[in-house]
Amino acid sequence: MNLGDDLERLTAPGPMSDYPTTRQPAPTGWEPGVKYDSGGAMTVTLPPSPSLSDPDSWRAAVESLGVTIPDGWTCRMTEARYDPAAWHRDAQGDDAVTRPVWRYRFQIIPAARTINVEELLDAIRKPPAKAAPVVEAACTYTVAAGDLQLGKPDGDGSAGTVTRFLTAHERALHRWKALRKAGKCGDDVALLWVGDCI
Repeated sequence: MNLGDDLERLTAPGPMSDYPTTRQPAPTGWEPGVKYDSGGAMTVTLPPSPSLSDPDSWRAAVESLGVTIPDGWTCRMTEARYDPAAWHRDAQGDDAVTRPVWRYRFQIIPAARTINVEELLDAIRKPPAKAAPVVEAACTYTVAAGDLQLGKPDGDGSAGTVTRFLTAHERALHRWKALRKAGKCGDDVALLWVGDCI
């Protein structure tokens, strides 16, 4: 054997049965796989599948890809497409055939919380507990006098200002007595001069 024979042997193709056969690519956007969202949800695209009829079959198909569905999460179908003439190969080395298949996409998301309706109705039917009586805390009755402008000659002058001041004083005294009698305030009274009085 010479160098030329060795080179020819090295560059010759090997036995084809040992090499994977090129697969027909999936339609765009339907490449099988799993995409993870930042919140933990997953979008799962299945390879061509037979018809899946219920949530149990969805879950089994998703888990067949090695996806673990956590407790408290659910498998929700988001898209299904029927392909009546998909190119398919059952096993490595088999001839390709054309047959109908389904293409599915699922989301793995937190399951909705369930509510026991009977327990909720029982809670509604129970009479409400009697509320504790509200005890009014004694408060300080406050009278704020401001912007009286005492001594200013405008309008009805000092006489009108004094009349309005005494009327307001009588009203404040009457309100304090009524509130104290109703238990809404105590004996303490704060008389506040808030400015612009003279």
